[in-house]
Amino acid sequence: MPPLGKTSLKRTPPKVPKDAYRFSDEDLAQDQDFQRTLADLSSGRDGQILASQLSVKSPLGPFVIPCIYQKNGQGPAILVSQPDYWDAIHIKNFFSYVCRVRTTSEYISMPIVHAQQKDVPKEVDFLSRETPPTLLAVDARVFYRTDPSEREEKFSAHAEDFSKILQHYADFKVSFLPETLAHLDQLIQKWYVDGKHDYQCLGALKNMLAFFYGDVFVRNQVGGWLARKLDGNVTTIWIDTGSCRYNVIGKVWKAFKYGTEEESLAALYQSALLEVSHRAA
Repeated sequence: MPPLGKTSLKRTPPKVPKDAYRFSDEDLAQDQDFQRTLADLSSGRDGQILASQLSVKSPLGPFVIPCIYQKNGQGPAILVSQPDYWDAIHIKNFFSYVCRVRTTSEYISMPIVHAQQKDVPKEVDFLSRETPPTLLAVDARVFYRTDPSEREEKFSAHAEDFSKILQHYADFKVSFLPETLAHLDQLIQKWYVDGKHDYQCLGALKNMLAFFYGDVFVRNQVGGWLARKLDGNVTTIWIDTGSCRYNVIGKVWKAFKYGTEEESLAALYQSALLEVSHRAA
């Protein structure tokens, strides 16, 4: 795997999200955890504040770094703080903030540390890490596009994007050959199911992975993409083999929830392949 600070990916940013996570002077002034941490860093011999309240421009839009500090001779880290209770919208906004940090070259590999360490939710702690499972989720969110028309010809482009992202982090050769699906099952189980990391923030990752999964069907001539609006404006996406339809997006979401031993992507592909073979015989 390439060094985390030297990504070989050309990141193509989506439109600037509206849920920018910002830190105002007023909020930080009233945040006791943050102010207490700053005081400790300023008074201690092993800590040093390198910068504060930096306004930064990233490929995804502007954001603010409350504090960059260094402690115990280790490299610099970003200090953030959330004075309010971590509800769903705060976590969603923090994920957008993390995406900004991880797409800005100066901070792409800088650790993110929280002032209120005891009250940080597990999902937020996961998003703050620099591990492959987290960075894969971040990159999937950055590359993810929601097309209002949800045209079928767009799905293969999503799949191609995800194949490049996955290759950057996976320890196996990524391709659209069916053999890749067994490795994908193992990756989902090891990184997200066994670690109990099936968080709300992984929606973009699941969808991008599902487009890659579905394109394995398409490129191996097992079926084709089919998108239809059902129940009003809700679009359902399948792989259509001619006699059966397979909900590959739903399958990936189930794999994250129940594990790939029960919801194997490779097993569903083999079932579809067998169905197509029987029909052709």
